[in-house]
Amino acid sequence: HGIQYSDLARIVMERARTAREGVEIIGELMNQYGEATYGGNTHLIADKDEGWVVWEMAGGQKLWAAERLKTDEVRVLYPGYIEDFPTDFANSSDYMGSDNIVSFAVEQGWWNASSGEPFNIFNAYGEKGENMTARDGGFKFMSQAALENATLEMAPVTEEKLMERVRDKRISDDEAGYGQIVSLKDGIDRDLLRIWNAPTGSVAAPFVPWWLGVSSIPSEFGEHRYLTTGASGSFLNTDYQLQEASEFAGRIFKRVLYYMCSQPDTFHPIVTQMLTGFENQSRSDIDWVETSAKLLIESGDRETASSLLTYYSHSRASKALELGKAMTAALDGYIKLSGQWRNPVGSEINDAGEGAETVNCLVGYDPDQPIWKQPANPMRKKRSLRNRMFVQGPRY
Repeated sequence: HGIQYSDLARIVMERARTAREGVEIIGELMNQYGEATYGGNTHLIADKDEGWVVWEMAGGQKLWAAERLKTDEVRVLYPGYIEDFPTDFANSSDYMGSDNIVSFAVEQGWWNASSGEPFNIFNAYGEKGENMTARDGGFKFMSQAALENATLEMAPVTEEKLMERVRDKRISDDEAGYGQIVSLKDGIDRDLLRIWNAPTGSVAAPFVPWWLGVSSIPSEFGEHRYLTTGASGSFLNTDYQLQEASEFAGRIFKRVLYYMCSQPDTFHPIVTQMLTGFENQSRSDIDWVETSAKLLIESGDRETASSLLTYYSHSRASKALELGKAMTAALDGYIKLSGQWRNPVGSEINDAGEGAETVNCLVGYDPDQPIWKQPANPMRKKRSLRNRMFVQGPRY
């Protein structure tokens, strides 16, 4: 029993006015109900002034801890971590937690105050495994530490630089549901808060600009049955029949991903150049769009400002679909006409389960395994894969 991970995020978005207040809301809910998930979760809650990591532990003890991030700090939450934590955290403005977060660890023998070692949340409550530390080990080729350090090397960061990082082929693959970049700044009207969103993994999809003041999204960017709970064992609700009949942006750019990653050395640079070119076009329009919307808001015409933002976002979303269809047509034609089409040789269309390799553009490595599990002398994965498949040149 307890509050589910997504519910905590939703409730914070509905009720909190600041990041700190969001942490306090999670703490109150945890203290009252606990968390109802398989192994605990972490949230990153941020506003224009500060960012917090909140770790909710599984089990019936209602354990949670929160740490305020430093101004020059990058934190990757996969799976998320908090390390050294003051035992007198109640007296600090940079930490929060359940009353029993320290005492329970002592009772279980996970930390001894007389050891001389600082109380470390990860060491006490984190997942233990081979080569596993708070920032390294884990489940991915690019560890939390590697991703954090790579981002810090980009400083001073910009939206454009963060798009490059989120698009990194070492982390963006078939398992990436979307890409998103948000800048939280002071002095911005709520309707002008800008959100760059890619409809699937951004290694193969463009970031489209949206604003909180947008009143709608195109049906092509709305919910479709792909990967929804129960889709494989039920038919469509008639309420959704027209939306489901529309093209699905996620599917279009999944096709780009699958074509591109069949020959990543050849296709990945070309696709990336096209995606960034599209985003540069959007970026060149941002100033006049936001300036116009701001003037309308200041004159008291918020509704027209919303119409302007909605119109522009819809127009870029439509152009993104055109780009996706153009790329899939070009990649499909090239692969088939150059005799490089290949049919599957097995009968299992779905992956083998958690930890199995999925479609990616990381040549020679598996993005779903930590670096220490990678081969010392990686093979050219895509080439060896081709040798194991029946190759044909279909009629075009």
